[in-house]
Amino acid sequence: MENDGYGNRGAGAHLHTDDDVTITFLPLVDSERKLLHVHFLSAQELGNEEQQEKLLREWLDCCVTEGGVLVAMQKSSRRRNHPLVTQMVEKWLDRYRQIRPCTSLSDGEEDEDDEDE
Repeated sequence: MENDGYGNRGAGAHLHTDDDVTITFLPLVDSERKLLHVHFLSAQELGNEEQQEKLLREWLDCCVTEGGVLVAMQKSSRRRNHPLVTQMVEKWLDRYRQIRPCTSLSDGEEDEDDEDE
């Protein structure tokens, strides 16, 4: 992917950031600028590449980069979780933290030694 001055993360995806939203560009074409395969299309939707691009643009938030690469824009919020969500996750994790290891389970090595005798 071309580097147009935005910070790079992951597999070369470019990010636009502001205080509340991060936008990640996800490429929809390969290195030869052919559309990537779209799974689960009906026979009517398969058609030619032009029809597939139209379908992608209809269902995804797409744009073309300065270098001419068709990408989908994935927006994600940088805001923290709601306090109730954080509380529920902590409560759920606490249950797992309180589980004690079971000493009666083994990895089977002792059983093999007993059979050899």
